[in-house]
Amino acid sequence: MERQKVGTMKLADFKFSERFVDYKGGQFLYPPRIENKLNPLSLDKFDNGEHIGQPKLNGSNTSVTISERGFVAKERHNKFFAVPPKFDFLALHRGRGFMCVTGEFMNKSKKDHTKEPFRGFCIWDIVAYNGKILIGSTIEERIKLIDYLYPSMGAVSTKSGIEYLYKTEVENIYKVNNFFGNFTDIYKELIAVDMVEGFVLKRKNGRLEMLTREQNNTGWAVKVRKPTANYLF
Repeated sequence: MERQKVGTMKLADFKFSERFVDYKGGQFLYPPRIENKLNPLSLDKFDNGEHIGQPKLNGSNTSVTISERGFVAKERHNKFFAVPPKFDFLALHRGRGFMCVTGEFMNKSKKDHTKEPFRGFCIWDIVAYNGKILIGSTIEERIKLIDYLYPSMGAVSTKSGIEYLYKTEVENIYKVNNFFGNFTDIYKELIAVDMVEGFVLKRKNGRLEMLTREQNNTGWAVKVRKPTANYLF
């Protein structure tokens, strides 16, 4: 499946669209959250080169703000989140000052493609780096930054070979794969995995807004849930 490759890019190559914003609070705010729903039958309409697809994992939406001295994990309602000691988030720190990655903390005993319970933290966005919130940056730019900071160290794949997660150099920390087309077929394959509850589509040019409310950053992404006994679109 197609992935964008960072290659030998340098940090100077990341020229975000607008200014960064200083944040002095030391604790982070509401992470991006996907609220808008899409019928799976409409996936092909979004397969137009303007969107990026990511697996929607069945865990807890968590933001982790990290500095040289420590880290703070919070769930989607901006409440503190207790993290087991085996998760070495300090080892994720890059750059100067604080940074913040957002992702899915897999704590619901969901199983991977091998039918084994999966435990890990899976990064799907980065919203602060070098002590600044990346206001105005696009998801496409931030994905490139994630790949620059955390090179892939091995893939987690479905039985048919679709790579949906990548290991990082930090144990138990992963990053999601990003898909740039063929969304319907990928969605159908991924939802066969217990820990995947659907698919997310993010508009490439959608810009990060301030993180002061849960409702912010909902306009540039939609989610497609897999059907269950309790959920039908």
